This record gives sequence, structure tokens and C-alpha cells, in this order.
Amino acid sequence: MKNFLIVFFALYLMTHFTGCSTNTTDGFTSHEEIVEQMNSKLDSERDERGSIDDAEMRRRANLMPLEDLFGEDFEEMKKKKKQKRILIKSVGMEEKARSGADYRYRDTPIKSQWNGTCTTFGGVAGLENKLNKPSTVDLSERDSWSKYKQYSSRAFVTALSKEGNEICREQDWGQNNTNPNPTCALNRKWRLGESLYISDNITSALDALDRGNPVYLAMSTPNDMLYCRSVIRTTTTFSEGGHAILIVGYKMDSSIVGGGYFIIKNSWGDDCGEDGYQYLPFHICNRDDGYCSMWEFKTVIDKSGDVVPVDPDQPEFKWVKKCKRMWWSLWIKKKCWWVKVAL
Repeated sequence: MKNFLIVFFALYLMTHFTGCSTNTTDGFTSHEEIVEQMNSKLDSERDERGSIDDAEMRRRANLMPLEDLFGEDFEEMKKKKKQKRILIKSVGMEEKARSGADYRYRDTPIKSQWNGTCTTFGGVAGLENKLNKPSTVDLSERDSWSKYKQYSSRAFVTALSKEGNEICREQDWGQNNTNPNPTCALNRKWRLGESLYISDNITSALDALDRGNPVYLAMSTPNDMLYCRSVIRTTTTFSEGGHAILIVGYKMDSSIVGGGYFIIKNSWGDDCGEDGYQYLPFHICNRDDGYCSMWEFKTVIDKSGDVVPVDPDQPEFKWVKKCKRMWWSLWIKKKCWWVKVAL
């Protein structure tokens, strides 16, 4: 018993006076003191709401193989990595004065993706941000995913740019519903308009944000992002998989390697990072051991006008569905003339 007490007392001294406490978090390098303070504050606030263990984080993330995420662009991206890279500080930051931009006020609430559907969550977030109607237009990731069903960011851009591939709202086809409400078919009003592929060009991304356009980003996943650090370190390692997110702003900061950071909207719940948002240094996309691929979302096609309210319990919605399926019948056409007028 005496030996046990001695060992217990020694362990107590070690954990409380030698920095070995399990509550201690790893710090930043000296040139990132400001970032460290912010991260410490935000991480401690998140810890009070409950920590996210490894298993839960990986379940949420379900990261994609890079070959699937980048698709046909991946080979060209690998070739480019073999060339000499130029850091953001050398790309003429002095030629154009910048301070920052923040479009989080245009976002709909943070969601938590399912089964590796980051490409659709990041892309739909871009449509919503560009629309800037957060109180009235929350688009359906389920409907978006049904248009292409691939783990590829380019597949999302290609599919959602096609005429006829408009999507409905979240209330028409909710994330937790396998099948849509009857109103989804009537309310498919939104899709991607003009977009521009800008590869991993940081300057082009900043120019897009200065124009008020969100930037859709597919990338190698930093481990700091995976474990929901609010501010991702420039020295973080990469996981083996990839992820797609939305850039909704940026901040210039000379104290950070690369000259600043992006403000990103993630899809891993609002208990990840700072209420679902994280801060990603520009330098991450300039590193030789990771990949970034970006699109500027310039326009969104909005055919909304008056949309049909969601009330699937009303019998007329069943008639709408029946009449649309049997439109070839003259008798149905006559009987359902009011449906034709309504549509």
C-alpha cells in the first residue's frame, strides 16, 4: 500500500507540474502566436461542448481516395507538383492591396454530411452562398447527389451545370429522407451557372473572393482539419484521403507562412472548428506533399419565382403525381386541367 501511494504521488506531480497533462494541446511555432491564441480559445470552447474522438471524426469525414476526388485532373496535378512551386508571398501580393473578405453571412446553417458526399455538400454550399438567400433557399444535397453519384468534385460541377439538372430545396427532399417529397419535382429551380476552374492558383482564388464569388475547393485533407482544429497549422500533416469544402472568405496575415488564410465552410457539423468553420492557411495549397483543386462559382441559375409549398399530407399532391405519370391519357388531361394550369 505504501509503494502504491508513492507511485500515485509521483504520477500526480508529473501530470500537474511537468506539462504531461492530458488536457494540454500542442502549440504553434513562434511566428504563429496569434493563431495559437485563437486556436486555444476556440478549441477550449469546443471541448466544453464535448470532444470528438478519432472514430467519430473518421465516421463523419469518410474521406475519398484522391484519384476519385480529383478525377481526370489528378495526373496533371501530379505533374505540376514536380515543377518548382512559388509561395504566395512571391506572387505579387504587393501589386494588389488586399485585406480580406468574409461571406459567411450568406451561408445556410452548417450540416453534417453522410457517407462520403463531401463533393455535393461543398458544391451545394457554393450555390447557396452565391444565391445569398439563406433565410429562404436551403438547397437539397440529396437531390444534388442524385444527379451524379460520384466522389468527384469535377463530376459535381459538370452535372450541376447542365440544363435540366436543377435541384430542389432541403424542405422538398431532406437529408434524412431516402425519397423526395412530391414537391421536389415541381420545385427544381436552381443549378450552377458559370464557373471557372482555377486549379491551385491562390491569387486567382483571392481575386474570385474579391469579386464576391465563393470558391469550391477539393484537396488533400490536413489532419488538423480532420480533427476539427479551428485554425489549421501550416505544418500539419496530411491524411491519406481527400475532402471537398467551400471557401467563403479570406484574411491576409503576414505572421502566417504564405501570407494569410482562407475561411472555409465544412460539412462535419457545427461542433467542428468554430461553429462548423475553419481557417486554412494559403500555404497548405502550395506545399509539395498535398494537392488542391479549385473552381470559382460565378453565377447560379435561379428559376424560382413562386414555388409550391411542402404539405405532402394534402391529397392534391397525390393527384399531381398521378396526373403527371398518366398525362398521355386524354381523360386524365381533361380531369386534371387544374394541374396543367398550376404547373
